[in-house]
Amino acid sequence: MELHTVLKRYGRGLFLLSVLAFYCLFLSPLTSRADKVELTDFLAEVQAAADQVTSFSSKFTQERHLALFAKPVIFHGRLTIVRPEKLRWEFTDPVPSILVFNGGNGLRCSDQSPPVHFELASDPVMKTVAEQLWLWLGGDYSKIGKRYLMEMKGVSGLIITPKEKSIGEYIAAVHIDFNSETKQPSQVDIIEPGGDFTRIIFHSYTLNSELPDALFTRCGEK
Repeated sequence: MELHTVLKRYGRGLFLLSVLAFYCLFLSPLTSRADKVELTDFLAEVQAAADQVTSFSSKFTQERHLALFAKPVIFHGRLTIVRPEKLRWEFTDPVPSILVFNGGNGLRCSDQSPPVHFELASDPVMKTVAEQLWLWLGGDYSKIGKRYLMEMKGVSGLIITPKEKSIGEYIAAVHIDFNSETKQPSQVDIIEPGGDFTRIIFHSYTLNSELPDALFTRCGEK
């Protein structure tokens, strides 16, 4: 399934919530005072780690768990970001496809058709996707707290639930596990109202490295 088809099928939020809730900084009003103190401390650690990152690249494995199938559908890919405006989400297999945002411009690539260039100002679907992605990854965490509730999951994880019904129609909750040392996300589960869920496992992080501009202007890296 091509990347833009996935985007249309699962609506706004699923892709973004798949990179999902990296660094949230607000408290859930449903937690106790003790829980709030614990959550505040944990989010402060995650924030401190996030503040040191201007660019990162990570490989990921995405598992799509559906009640209709005994085994999950597996995808492999790479996420690359240079803050504040460059992002590349790439599936490498089984069906290669790429989505790139670079300021107000974008690019969709697949092995089945020529590259498609677009401008966010004239493409409302991609504009919505871009807004959601940068909501999570752009560093303005005050916006996140206005739309989602947070609580601790164990000692190094978060459970995030949407306040808005429009998002709740697609996403029941997001569970995020962080690496205990680096405070980078290691696993994200996006749970849908019907019980199906998507699991993304991140690994092989590279932080604050020099990344070629070609990553954000064309399908290939060169």
